[in-house]
Amino acid sequence: MSKHALDFAFAMLLCVACIFLWFVADGFRGSPRYAQIDTDFWPKIVTGVAAVLTGIIAAQNAYAWWQERRLSQVGETITMDWARIGRMAAMGGLVLLYFFTFDRVGFLLATVAFLWVAAFSLHGGRIMTKIIFAPVFTIALTALFTKVLGLPVPRGDGVFYQFSLMFY
Repeated sequence: MSKHALDFAFAMLLCVACIFLWFVADGFRGSPRYAQIDTDFWPKIVTGVAAVLTGIIAAQNAYAWWQERRLSQVGETITMDWARIGRMAAMGGLVLLYFFTFDRVGFLLATVAFLWVAAFSLHGGRIMTKIIFAPVFTIALTALFTKVLGLPVPRGDGVFYQFSLMFY
């Protein structure tokens, strides 16, 4: 299977997931604290933008895949790129692991670990950038949620909760 076909399929999967999450956010209960903007405002913006972007990426890959197939010779056989499929499955598994450990380990540790594993799984890039980006991005995101938006993020259980208390 070609790179464009896999990228198209993955982008479509993400687009459908974002649309699903839009409807999930639509079902959030109202909150008197956020009466002016409603509780589904930010989740809907994020999932809406992500759905549009992944839709655009899917369309680009569909067009490139169509061009690739149109220009290929009739007698060619399509082979599966199992290494690429394996990497995509591993990244999907990493996202699921992050989702399931998020509440137990807490936002800080889970996000830093997720970003480090994801960054070092990808080829290329500077090592120092990969090392520094995860904690800096996580601290900025935590500050945005807790200080600017006033939204709590999971602190974890037990030792992880105590660790989170040192930071926010």
